[in-house]
Amino acid sequence: MDQMLGRPAMPLPMAPSSDAQKWSELPAKFTRHGANAEMRMQCFLMIRDRQERVAMAKLKDIEGWAFPAETMRFNESPGQAAARVATSWFTTPPRQVWLERILSFPATGNEDNRWYVIFVYAAEAESDLTPTADTEEVRFVGMDAPPGEFAFSHADVWAALRE
Repeated sequence: MDQMLGRPAMPLPMAPSSDAQKWSELPAKFTRHGANAEMRMQCFLMIRDRQERVAMAKLKDIEGWAFPAETMRFNESPGQAAARVATSWFTTPPRQVWLERILSFPATGNEDNRWYVIFVYAAEAESDLTPTADTEEVRFVGMDAPPGEFAFSHADVWAALRE
């Protein structure tokens, strides 16, 4: 019992699963009291060219277009996540990124038990911006002209960034 509050101590909801090697390898998913709800913390990069168009990527073996993004790891700061996104999506990543905004909204797709908190970092496109080998194509598009069908839940992010 918590003597200060006079209530039973709560178990930690984020005990690592038996197959996780380290806390830092776990995605930042949170549930409370076994409820069917999940918070997903992610980091997105909005890389703009000189015409203010944003970079969208088409990954091999995945339908649709995506912003360069990753789910954050446990105990990973947003800045660390931005650096990881930049280096995992590009062999020559942007040299400088900055926090532009934070988005928060519920999922609208099949995974409707999720709530997203997204740290959106901005960057200027480098002349030598080169995607990794698992990327089929990188295309710069205006925010008024989506590239086509989106991968994952990136249509929700696109809509939120246009507001």
